[in-house]
Amino acid sequence: TMASGWWGAAIVVVCQASSIPLYYLAISKIGAEKSAVINNLQPVASIVAAWILYGELLTPERWVGAVMVLGGILLMQWGDLRARRTG
Repeated sequence: TMASGWWGAAIVVVCQASSIPLYYLAISKIGAEKSAVINNLQPVASIVAAWILYGELLTPERWVGAVMVLGGILLMQWGDLRARRTG
């Protein structure tokens, strides 16, 4: 309906306006590395939110994209773990 579209738009505006200040707060609380890893989950969160809120289809392309993002995060973490063990 039209009302749900306006509510969705308002929520997006609030989330966008608060995202940068909250990101800087996260950096100060948990550090830049952990903040960056969590920030990389944003595309996956967007796909899930669109599926839940708007009934978007989860196409094979979206699944592949989500797996690639999660795989990249896991690969970064695995590389850091190996560097800590050898260093």
